[in-house]
Amino acid sequence: MSFADSKYNPLNYSASQIAKALVSLVTTAIILCGLAAGAFVDGPLAAVGLWAAAGAAALTPIAVFLKGATPVLERWENGDVGDHEADA
Repeated sequence: MSFADSKYNPLNYSASQIAKALVSLVTTAIILCGLAAGAFVDGPLAAVGLWAAAGAAALTPIAVFLKGATPVLERWENGDVGDHEADA
């Protein structure tokens, strides 16, 4: 049984779609935390927060459409990887 057919994926998203959504959510959280640090903190932490937000915003499109992960995601999506390997 592949992940696309499981009860945990009722909308039948592919593994690559789920991975892209997770990357987007994580980088959005980094951006929001960086902006919050810039707004609510003084000193060097504010500058680091703003740089982290800018870096995450710039790298999100690259991370979402990273071609190097395509073969791994396709193997996982097609069910070639066992359940114990997919969890690792």
